Amino acid sequence: MSRFKVSISRKFTVLLFIVLLLTSLVLSTSFYFISTSTFDNYVIPQIDKSLTTASQDIYKNLNATHAQQTLNKSEQSRTNVEYYFQDKKKQLEVETIFLISLKDDKATVLTADHGAKLQYDEEISINSAMKQAAKGKTGLSDIYTDSHGVHKTAYVGIPGSPMIIGVSADVGFIQDKMNNIMWTSAAITLASLIVGMAAAIFMSRKITKPITKLAAYSNKLAEGDFTEELNIKSNDEVGQLSESFSRMSHRLKEMIGQVLNTSGTVVEDSNDLKERVEVLNRMAERSAESVEAISKGSTTIASTALDNSRAMEEINLGIQHIASAAGEVTEQISEASAEATGGNEIAQSAVQQMRQVQEASIHSLQQFRVMNERSLMIGEVVQGITEITKQIQMLSLNASIEAARAGEHGRGFAVVAGEVRKLSEQSKDLNEQIREFLLGLQEDMNRSVAEMNHVNTEVASGVGKVVEAGNAFNHLLVLIQSINHSVQSVSAATQQISAGTEEVSASVEDTAQITAKSQAGAELLAENSSRQHEELEGHAQTVQHLYEQAIKLQQAVQQFKI
Repeated sequence: MSRFKVSISRKFTVLLFIVLLLTSLVLSTSFYFISTSTFDNYVIPQIDKSLTTASQDIYKNLNATHAQQTLNKSEQSRTNVEYYFQDKKKQLEVETIFLISLKDDKATVLTADHGAKLQYDEEISINSAMKQAAKGKTGLSDIYTDSHGVHKTAYVGIPGSPMIIGVSADVGFIQDKMNNIMWTSAAITLASLIVGMAAAIFMSRKITKPITKLAAYSNKLAEGDFTEELNIKSNDEVGQLSESFSRMSHRLKEMIGQVLNTSGTVVEDSNDLKERVEVLNRMAERSAESVEAISKGSTTIASTALDNSRAMEEINLGIQHIASAAGEVTEQISEASAEATGGNEIAQSAVQQMRQVQEASIHSLQQFRVMNERSLMIGEVVQGITEITKQIQMLSLNASIEAARAGEHGRGFAVVAGEVRKLSEQSKDLNEQIREFLLGLQEDMNRSVAEMNHVNTEVASGVGKVVEAGNAFNHLLVLIQSINHSVQSVSAATQQISAGTEEVSASVEDTAQITAKSQAGAELLAENSSRQHEELEGHAQTVQHLYEQAIKLQQAVQQFKI
């Protein structure tokens, strides 16, 4: 509650409420007085003029005798005046027309229009307008209120008598209008205050809500929480402030992220450096141990150098023997290579001849297949001849039947038909023989084709075997040549090794001398290794301190959440 008392929202709301209240009061008061002035300057003068005119007209047309008799309480005259007032009321459209007697500071109603609320012999209040009318002038009363309503009356005195004619107009609507204006002004004021307060609260919240968000966001930033995003949509100064604040937080977030990454890298690098220094320290210790071992080993190397020299002489003799044997093997492999080359040429010639035989067998197989096809065609022709022979027999049979029907005239035709039948039977027999011969020929051709296929298969197999033999000879030739090259390389290598062993023998003698020098260098290296170990220990302490500082930096930066 204390925070709300000093908040911008409350200040803004109170200020706007005061401004609206003063503005509403000024506007409502102005409206009220302007409305009152309008009635006073325009409406009431018109009513006064209308009442004055009506009263003068009634006075001029009033029967003075009847009026005097009414003062003397004549009932008939009072009735006549009453109906006269009734006619004028309708004619002039006024509220009430009445006649009063003003005596002894008392105003008494003598008569009024028919239907008026004023009663006969009723006393009414005296006002200044009545007194002015009694002096012979037209008097106009102010707006007054009595038991019959709100009125404004014009009075005209009858000279020579205490009687006064009164013409009243109902001005209650003015009072109603004024009341309405007053209440309307109050309502407008209240509505303005309500709307203004709502608008003030709305505007204040619209202004303070992003500021509140901004304050909460800044508090989280102050606590180190950068995980949330500031989302304030506004085009005013608050929006610009939030945008600049958001840019600032993003830059801080990036900077802290970089610091986090850098701190992590520093921790990792310092840890790595620490490990490396430890490794170097261990390596220095091992180097010191190695130097001692080298010092001890150099003595052993010097003692074994002489033994190595004698062993190298023996190795040299063995290598020379290997070189002479390798020369003999090279000569034998050269002879085998020549023989393999001749065998390869013979195998290649056999391969060529087998391929020619394969081509001839394939050609023969094709010829046999053509002959088989042609024998099949001959069989089809023989089949056609057989069909023709059957038709000839049918024709001869039909001819015999027709000759028998012809009797004597058809004998010659019957003889011819018989001869034709005999020829057809002979053709049939010959066709059967040809058919059997062709069937036998076809079987022989099929067997020949099968045999040629078998021969062709065997030839192809032989060609493959001969090709394999040729390939084997080629491979053998390549192997022999490879072995020859290898043996030559071995011979050359043995010669080089022989020369190298002589050089090694010489270098072994030099090694003994170098070993003595190495022993002196090993002692100096031991001293340097001791100094290096001391320096590494100092570096290790420095790296340890750097690692501890990097850990503290990382712990401090990890308080921020991004």
